[in-house]
Amino acid sequence: MPTLIIFIVFSLIMLLFYWFKGWMTDAPYRKRWTFSKAKIALGCFLLFFGANRLFVSSKAITLIICILFIVYGLFIIYYSYKQYRYYTAKMLEEASQGQGINNDR
Repeated sequence: MPTLIIFIVFSLIMLLFYWFKGWMTDAPYRKRWTFSKAKIALGCFLLFFGANRLFVSSKAITLIICILFIVYGLFIIYYSYKQYRYYTAKMLEEASQGQGINNDR
């Protein structure tokens, strides 16, 4: 499926972007917030990769592995989104105190 391949590549690019951006940030809560966005992109990558493989092959072992990828991707997305929401409030609090302003390189 060409659409899923585009989503796979896009989520991999976003994963790398947020991962490197997280390492470049000095503010602690902003760093955790950025890494949580990277984890969401990782979960999307696993989800789309598993869904794409379902359409390519129809063997039983492939089906089991693809379902595991999809479930694990959804698990990562869910808990990373919870982290993202938690660290959003902390990051805004940190920025209002002046600790996280202009710390990006």
